[in-house]
Amino acid sequence: EIGSGLVGSEMCIRDRAYTTLAIALAYGLRAKGKESRAMGWNLFITYAFGRVSEPIIYGILFRDKKALAWNMIGGAVGGLLVSLLHANVYIFTGVGFPWMNVLMFAQDIIPGTIGCLAGGAVTFALAMIFGFEGQEKMPLKSKSGDSEAVESVEA
Repeated sequence: EIGSGLVGSEMCIRDRAYTTLAIALAYGLRAKGKESRAMGWNLFITYAFGRVSEPIIYGILFRDKKALAWNMIGGAVGGLLVSLLHANVYIFTGVGFPWMNVLMFAQDIIPGTIGCLAGGAVTFALAMIFGFEGQEKMPLKSKSGDSEAVESVEA
């Protein structure tokens, strides 16, 4: 059992599944260029059904400082709420789909769910309102297979 007195990575990790999912969804909706939006949807589906977050980390978060900031702010808000509501995490391993992470709170499922959803909502709202940076010159694969900076085209 991880006590509710801890405000740190243990509490923030539980709602990171929601913030990461929210970033991929917002990127799929808001990114400039058809290729960037398609990548966002692809990463969203990969994470929602396969629980593979590394493509989002390397494909969006490490390439876009704003996306990383929105993800961190949402994770902090969710972790703080979980701590303030005194929700305890009873298991620390992954549970199936990311949206099932609230089951880790066992009897504290209501405050755990509130914290997770709040973190995801804050991340999604920040990403949709303020958008992303670096979309104009992100390295994308060209038709010849070389990685180069290409201008994105607004659809």
